[in-house]
Amino acid sequence: MTTKTITFAVSISYENNEGGTICPDSMKENLLAAIEHARSNGAITPCDISAENTSIEITNISSDYTSKVYPDVLTYPLSGDDADKADSEGWGLFESDTSGIQLQFRIEDRVFNHDGDAWDFVINRAMGGSEFHMAVIKGIKQQNPEEYALWVNDERVIRNKHNLPEMEANKEQALINIGLSA
Repeated sequence: MTTKTITFAVSISYENNEGGTICPDSMKENLLAAIEHARSNGAITPCDISAENTSIEITNISSDYTSKVYPDVLTYPLSGDDADKADSEGWGLFESDTSGIQLQFRIEDRVFNHDGDAWDFVINRAMGGSEFHMAVIKGIKQQNPEEYALWVNDERVIRNKHNLPEMEANKEQALINIGLSA
């Protein structure tokens, strides 16, 4: 039997109190949805991993570890660390003389084929709860409402198959995360 290792980058918020870690069931469901999404999109067969039979144990890896807290809105230009994060993911915010602030794929990184792919990535991460990506989308909505409306709209988001795990896990919260619902 061959074992495959799958690594996930997951942003998780939780609380510690005297009784231990508080881990809401919705967080576990979101992790299971992420596993199932990776399984179905990564050519991993049901024999390799089954989300239904996966147990999840969440532990605090290090008491020294602290995740970056992002502001509610990130606007152009992004700060050094935030710009580096966007660059590492293959996209960035750019200012156009004719149409204002835009989210675009970075040609030199060859992560995405076009801006739509970069937008899909950022929308998907925001729908899944990434504070960084939610703040970027809010910043674009604030600085360039036309650009936001072009890419973040009911028709485009709901028909995008890449958003299915986030939509199925919690459609209402996913739409709130990208500003399509209050």
